[in-house]
Amino acid sequence: MPTNREIAVRLVDSLVVAISADEASKMLIFGSAAVALQGVDLGRAINDLDIFVSEAIFERLALRFGVEERAAPEGGTIFFIRPVKDVEIEILKTIPGLTFEPVFSRAFPLDGTRGLKVGSLADLQMWKRTQGRPKDLADIDAIDRFMNEAEEDG
Repeated sequence: MPTNREIAVRLVDSLVVAISADEASKMLIFGSAAVALQGVDLGRAINDLDIFVSEAIFERLALRFGVEERAAPEGGTIFFIRPVKDVEIEILKTIPGLTFEPVFSRAFPLDGTRGLKVGSLADLQMWKRTQGRPKDLADIDAIDRFMNEAEEDG
């Protein structure tokens, strides 16, 4: 059975063949895949890849791939792009409680991300608190444990 990190890397590999290098340089991996890529044990399997982009990149990709929508858990509508058919990758221009530019400035690449930046654990925690779903609250606990262990080891 593949690890969450291996699943995330495979999803990233699926994404990068569908986008340009310029587009890849202006987006970041977010959500549970970003948490798993940083070594946090979520205690559950991940099954998708959330990508956060600026409004300009979203509009550029929308012309090529089209835009889908679904109801947001907190109300309203989430607009997203699915660049690879039958693969759970969603490109988002809005993340509740966060603004792209500051989040992007704090993001960083990791091995296996093909140069894509990964959202910081602090930004991921903030978003997961905003979401407030049971799985997000469990993820916050997992991130807290990971950060506490890193402090103790470091």
